[in-house]
Amino acid sequence: NECVAYMHSRYTKKLQVSKCEKFGYGVMVTQVAATAAGTSALQKAGFLRAIIHELWVHLEHATDEIRMTAPRPFPLQPIDRAVHKSFMGLVNVLSSYQAVHELFYQQSLPNKSSYGFREIPESPVVSFPFCQSHVFGLRLLTVLACNLDSWLLLESQYHIQQTLLDLQKTNRTLEGQPKHFEMIIDQLSIERNYLLVKTHTIGGEGERLLPSRNLFDPHQRRQNNYVWPLFHHFPIPKEYSPTIAAQPSMKKESALSRFLSSTKSAEKNRQWLDQLRATLIKVMKSAASTVRGGVLIETIEKTLQALERMPEERVFKKSPPKAGANRDPSTPSTPLVQTIGVKLAIRYGKQVNALKANPETAAGNLTAVLRSCGQFLSQQQSYSPALKLTSGPYPCHDWFVSTVFLMLSGSKDRSIGMLLKISELLCSGYLWPARLHASIHLSDGVRASGIPPLFSCTGHHVELILQTEHPLIYSAFRMSGYTPSQITQHWLTQCFWNYLSWTQITHYVLTIVTMGSDYQVYICVSLLKHLQHEILSHRQTQDLQVFLKENAIKGFLGSEWFDYMIKLEQSYRSTVLTSMRNI
Repeated sequence: NECVAYMHSRYTKKLQVSKCEKFGYGVMVTQVAATAAGTSALQKAGFLRAIIHELWVHLEHATDEIRMTAPRPFPLQPIDRAVHKSFMGLVNVLSSYQAVHELFYQQSLPNKSSYGFREIPESPVVSFPFCQSHVFGLRLLTVLACNLDSWLLLESQYHIQQTLLDLQKTNRTLEGQPKHFEMIIDQLSIERNYLLVKTHTIGGEGERLLPSRNLFDPHQRRQNNYVWPLFHHFPIPKEYSPTIAAQPSMKKESALSRFLSSTKSAEKNRQWLDQLRATLIKVMKSAASTVRGGVLIETIEKTLQALERMPEERVFKKSPPKAGANRDPSTPSTPLVQTIGVKLAIRYGKQVNALKANPETAAGNLTAVLRSCGQFLSQQQSYSPALKLTSGPYPCHDWFVSTVFLMLSGSKDRSIGMLLKISELLCSGYLWPARLHASIHLSDGVRASGIPPLFSCTGHHVELILQTEHPLIYSAFRMSGYTPSQITQHWLTQCFWNYLSWTQITHYVLTIVTMGSDYQVYICVSLLKHLQHEILSHRQTQDLQVFLKENAIKGFLGSEWFDYMIKLEQSYRSTVLTSMRNI
């Protein structure tokens, strides 16, 4: 709190911070806001109020010395140049779910019939009603919605989708019969349409279609027409859901499947695991398309059998249930956040042909798996009232559990069985964010801080390697006021949903389980190296944070980066893996 108060005093005096940043504390504020405790300190010190005030002045007042008593008479561009810096500062502060949860959880929106010209919002929550009808406000909400957990929290509390649908419904012509009213196409309706599609669908590259946010699409010959359909009720038009063909069954046996079938259960030891890794690397580099379906699941299951026999991997021992921890699984009500998350997950599973059961049955099974895992993990949790985030069970939807559920084609029993096995292993602390939430396996200080290992350990080592191996990428982040640890935490917490294709997501899980927990760091470094051109380009346009959050990662194939990741393993495993074991 003292450090943040000192930073705020210098910020208000416009004192220079460093050679890279003339004013402000971009990187430092972003790092502090990545934690719930840091966000709370920023709020108490008045940092957030200062950012909101600065933003509001740019939005609603003239740039000369005489302040206006009314908003500017001309329309505001999506991100006006005068407000761009303040916008990016607000994006940085609200980048993490921890910050959004600390600021918005159980906070109601102000309900006033009108606002005076001289009223200035004091917090992000209060600012929502002011800018909800502006393109700027919709753009900010779109960036927040890129974090699936942040979106579920906002949607569960404020019912944003229904509000947007109602606005779309009223934004129609009054001519003709009610059933034939045409929607008015303007910048606001286009932004609302984009946000509705983005928050209703899940998908990486090629798995969903997002509408254009421009009135005139330069790729269309007829520039006087907006070609994307607008809507005011769900389901969304079929134009936004590309048809994804189901993968044909493999007729030939792959080298990986032959290796798995040739070994017995008793042989699964360290030597067997080394042989499996060598075989997997060879197959991934030559025929990655064969590593899917039953072969992929069998590889994970047999790897888990081997890891269970290694004391250095089995670090999270099962603890006896706490008194009163066992509850009837049929009685607890499902939180709205989880209900919305389940619907998203099932919709995605059907879209990528990972589920065969009807949506209602699949949703019931996934809810049961989530409830079982939540009850199991709660037996190893100790809550702290100091922060909203650590005062109760894991508040987010469990994207890793949903991923495993889809990988196992919606099998409830197999999903629970695999997750219970994974929960004892080191890799679960990094693959499964909910695993170490308020966990008794963490030290008291770390547990009370609410800082996840994905940020303190994985993100830290990603930055160290980038600083050594790719200084241009590291510098681009620093000069943008953003950090690699922030975006990697974002990607990993939601298990790369919306960023990688389903095939690449399954390969990510397989790689971490089979190759080792430190490969999580190497995969993130590979992703950032893959995006180097875009990172440097968007550093120049000063929208790096928005680009990384809003766009799927195009053209990335983990199989093509195995040689590079093996090189990183040879150089950094002794440091990275040792640190990851000491969480």
